[in-house]
Amino acid sequence: MNTRISMLAATAAVTTLPLLLAGCGSNAQPQSPSAPPASQAASQAAPSTAPATETPASPSSAPSSSSAPTQEAGEITAASEKWVKTVLTIGYPDASSKPYLARIKPLMTGSGFAIIKKSADSQLDKGLKTLNKTRSRSTPKFTSDAKVSSVSAEKATTKQQFVLTTQKQSGDTWKTVRSRAEETVTVQLVNEGGKWLVEEAT
Repeated sequence: MNTRISMLAATAAVTTLPLLLAGCGSNAQPQSPSAPPASQAASQAAPSTAPATETPASPSSAPSSSSAPTQEAGEITAASEKWVKTVLTIGYPDASSKPYLARIKPLMTGSGFAIIKKSADSQLDKGLKTLNKTRSRSTPKFTSDAKVSSVSAEKATTKQQFVLTTQKQSGDTWKTVRSRAEETVTVQLVNEGGKWLVEEAT
C-alpha cells in the first residue's frame, strides 16, 4: 500500500492559515488570490497519473457489473467529497487540532491518517486559537461533483474541483470574505472491509 500522502492533505491546515489570518480582518474584502493554489505543491510532488479512464470489471466480477459500478461510484464519490470537505474546513469552532483530527481519522486509512496527524504540530494549534477568537475558518466550495476516474475491486481514484474560501461567522451565518482560484484535487481511496477510505491525494 502506498503510504505517501500529498502536500495538500498533509499540510492543508498549515498552508491555509496565512490566507485565513490575512482575510479575516475587519476591513477584509473578497479578492482574487495571488498565492499559488494549495494543490500546486502536491501536483509537483507526485508524478501525473495515467489518463483518466473507467477501469473495466474483470471477468470474475462480470455477473455484478450491471449494478455494481453505479452503486460503487456513489459510495466512492461520497467518501471523497466528505474527506475533501472535512480536511479543508479549518478554524472556528475548533480551538485545537484535536477535534479537527478526530473528524478526519474515520475517513482515512491508518497509514494516510498517520501522515496527517504528524503534520499537525504546535503551529496548527496556535493558528486555530487565533481563528477561534475571530470566529473564522476556511472551507471548500465545490464547483463540480466528484467524478470517479478509475476503479477496481480494492482501489479507486476521484477528481474534485473546488474553490477554497475564507469565512467569518456573522450571527448564525458564515460570510465569505475571500476566495482563491479554482483547484482540482485527485483523491485515491482504498476499500477496507467494504468501506472506501482515503489513502492519499494530489
